Amino acid sequence: MNDTDIEAMVARLEAHSAAHPWRYRIHVAALVLLGFVIVLAVAGGAGLLLLLVLATVLALLWSGSPAVWLLVAKLGKLLLLLIWPLWSVLKQSMQSLFTRFDPPQGLVVGRAQAPVLFEQLDRLRRELKGPPVHEVQVFDEVQAAVVQHPRLGLVGWPRNYLRLGLPLLEALSPDEALAVVAHEYGHLRGAHGRFGAFVYRLRLSWSALLDQTARAEGRLGRWSSAWLRRFVPHFNAYTQVLARAEEYAADQTSVRWVGAAAAANALKRVNLAAAAWSQWHDELFRGVRDQPSPPTDRAQRWAALCRHSDPRAGNWWVQAADRPAEVMDTHPTPRRRLLAMGLGADAVEATPPPLAGPSAAEAWFGPGVASLREQLQQRWHESIAEDWTERHSEHRQWLARVAELQALPERDHAAELELLNLRLRTEPEADLRAPLQARVDAEPDNALAHYLLGLAQLRADDVQGLQSLERVIALDPPSTKPACERAWEWLRSRDRDAAAHWQQRWHERHALEQARDRQLEKVSPTDRLAPPALDDAARHEVLRLLATQQAVRRAWVVRRLIDADPTVVVHLVVLELGWWARLRRQHADIVSALARQPWPMGCHLLTAHTRRRPKAEKVDGAWCAVNPRTASA
Repeated sequence: MNDTDIEAMVARLEAHSAAHPWRYRIHVAALVLLGFVIVLAVAGGAGLLLLLVLATVLALLWSGSPAVWLLVAKLGKLLLLLIWPLWSVLKQSMQSLFTRFDPPQGLVVGRAQAPVLFEQLDRLRRELKGPPVHEVQVFDEVQAAVVQHPRLGLVGWPRNYLRLGLPLLEALSPDEALAVVAHEYGHLRGAHGRFGAFVYRLRLSWSALLDQTARAEGRLGRWSSAWLRRFVPHFNAYTQVLARAEEYAADQTSVRWVGAAAAANALKRVNLAAAAWSQWHDELFRGVRDQPSPPTDRAQRWAALCRHSDPRAGNWWVQAADRPAEVMDTHPTPRRRLLAMGLGADAVEATPPPLAGPSAAEAWFGPGVASLREQLQQRWHESIAEDWTERHSEHRQWLARVAELQALPERDHAAELELLNLRLRTEPEADLRAPLQARVDAEPDNALAHYLLGLAQLRADDVQGLQSLERVIALDPPSTKPACERAWEWLRSRDRDAAAHWQQRWHERHALEQARDRQLEKVSPTDRLAPPALDDAARHEVLRLLATQQAVRRAWVVRRLIDADPTVVVHLVVLELGWWARLRRQHADIVSALARQPWPMGCHLLTAHTRRRPKAEKVDGAWCAVNPRTASA
């Protein structure tokens, strides 16, 4: 199933869930049960076949006949090739039932450090009759979450963690932060969080099992993989709808606890804080050009920034309210969530007022907030210091190279384009459209020149940059993804529909590359073959390389057609070895030795002495090098 099919299924299931909620939940429960049946069937099939093979071998050995013992010894490799995939499938099936995850990491906050927060958690548990929160953690993100960590594998005895991002608490009032906590606790109430975490672990288990069975050889692997390929997308789609429904339910818990106004402001400010955090970090990292090490007051600077309103907040909220959700995004759009809270259209559009009074971080942690800031600041500094230093050093090298290129009395096309590329990186305020346009005029088929011109145009808010990026894609299809990324980044705050179009093109190219890479990874007897696309020089070099291996008697060279991407040119070189090399089983050594050589084209090397080889010798127009040590191209 592709993204379009999954999106259509999710939309259909959302309507079904709204019309028949209980019937829908029964379907989800049935799918969960079916998943276990599939796992047990796969494990049982692999186990039974494995026992059958082992029992047969033991029965033959028990007979005591020397001829039978000799036969088993000769078939040892074949038996191993049969037993190993069965054992792998059985092992993966059992592991999928006992998947273990590392517990979340963060600064643990105790009751003495945040008595107000823990008092509210106690009230939530009493009045909502929910499970306990075993541990509260603070971490360095604009996020909040409830995490259930299973202590007995896939099915059992979870430990509940409440994770609060300190940068988020710096941007919220105490009531707004309480709304966030109530929303997260709402996932625990009624076992929402337990079931959601359980389903999440099942998703990982089914996906891991599907990958394993897809790699397994033989009928068992193909049979189990086919069943899982049908089951996994349906399971994900059904549980996706459930996850979105639970988000609405958690929002209602927040509304009942703090009121619709505080809950709505909390949802808005979480989105605004995330946008401000991202923009502020972009600006912070520009300091890498001048400072050799990261700032030591990052946490304090963010806390001070949260006290002021940003003039860009209105635009950020417009972008966030209706941002297009990914196919498997569990969160509905903020606009839909606010409307479900009972807000009118005007109230949805309004941005929350500037933060007044103490932030939630200051109100809940008191004087201890300074220590939390310092600890998270130290962790961030240690994690980023090496990368920051490398980027600073790289920037200094760019500046040195710019000076070197500018000092040249004359520059050719390549040097001029390199200079302009470096100036785009080191001079973000410079307008380089005119010199880049001159490069494009001088080299109209240079994809890099068009790409740099597009970046300069978009930086100057020139819509012509989109046309330049279109030209990049036409000249160099592998550049589609970076071109789409630049266009999407520029359009997402200006034209959501156009941005979604470029995003879709990125996904289409990504899917093509994934399909192409999967096809390139493994040679199959069903591959379509064609005559080789080699010039005389390439043929001569192929003959020279083959002549380095005395054991190669003949070699067929054909082009392998890659259906996912017909522009890819890759060849097969099928080697026929002499009888002495075959007797000594030198196939792998000869192929490895040739693979280490620089070939004049992309190719796969394999020997002709295998049942799964492509029938290269039957391709009309295939190039066969007979006795390559003496043949000519």
